[in-house]
Amino acid sequence: VENRSQDEYGLAGLHNKYVSNKQWLINTSYREEFHAPTMTIMDYPLPIGAVPGSHNKTFSIEGFLGMERQYVKYVGHAIGFVFCPFICPEVDYAIFKR
Repeated sequence: VENRSQDEYGLAGLHNKYVSNKQWLINTSYREEFHAPTMTIMDYPLPIGAVPGSHNKTFSIEGFLGMERQYVKYVGHAIGFVFCPFICPEVDYAIFKR
């Protein structure tokens, strides 16, 4: 399910079924064991809409690698930000790893 507003999401909840996104299939294959999609935000469908004030805001991340970078990018996308792979003057928010 791509997002939580889809009919399938509601029906699955009514029938006590697991709901996940496509990333969950990839992650489950990589882990080689079953984890409920609710165990991580990366595996759960996004809510519809964005956090108020985040529309058309850009963000970039620096210092994160691998899965950690993907997680930060996903969270920014879930908030409603648009990802920019490079830090430049047009970027509204830059997230750095300490």
